Amino acid sequence: MATTTAMKKKNNWIVVTDFDGTLTQKDVGNELCRIYAEEKYSQLQKLYKEKKLSLRAYQKQMWENFPLTKSQFMEESARLGSLRKGVNEFLERCLRLEVPVYIASCGIDTYIQSVIQGHLSESSRAAILETKSNKALYTEDGQFLEIECPEKSDHPNALPLHKGKWAQKLAEKHDGAKTMCLGNGNSDKSFIGHCDLLFATEKFATHCENEKIEHIYFDDFRKLYQFNF
Repeated sequence: MATTTAMKKKNNWIVVTDFDGTLTQKDVGNELCRIYAEEKYSQLQKLYKEKKLSLRAYQKQMWENFPLTKSQFMEESARLGSLRKGVNEFLERCLRLEVPVYIASCGIDTYIQSVIQGHLSESSRAAILETKSNKALYTEDGQFLEIECPEKSDHPNALPLHKGKWAQKLAEKHDGAKTMCLGNGNSDKSFIGHCDLLFATEKFATHCENEKIEHIYFDDFRKLYQFNF
């Protein structure tokens, strides 16, 4: 999603954040799968956790012909997409300080935009310059078909989106800005080594702790308010 708000660069920071389980309290995609395709979700999750499926392969199979129309998909994702505490205030502060925000997600554009429109304030939405994620494809009557990855790759273990490399490209676009990256899960490991300041929570924080990767733990965006951009 690109915003029409023009933001002048007064500082040397950008924010690149994961969506599911980072901006939101729960992984919205997983919640939808648990509710509407429980058996398929359990089978594919098992294969993915056993590393018998890559994230790309898992997602392609999981979302193919998902049993919701586009309108149902948007309605349910808005219902399920509660924000982590302090998200609106943090994003509004980014807007005031003219810190560009980008969302890097291996989720799906339809539910991400539904949550953004339904739960973020107008100022929070204005802080977000772009969202990169899987794209949902539908039939003419709104039936869910499949997803299209944001990055093309024939490598079996490639991520749908290498968040760290995208963060670096964004930093270059902003004249070598410093990057604050935030995440909670496996795909956020791609941030490691590709950002200046890493904020981690949940499984991602545990991984960083175990691997002795420098990071700042957070579970509430109110902990980020005082960061001096």
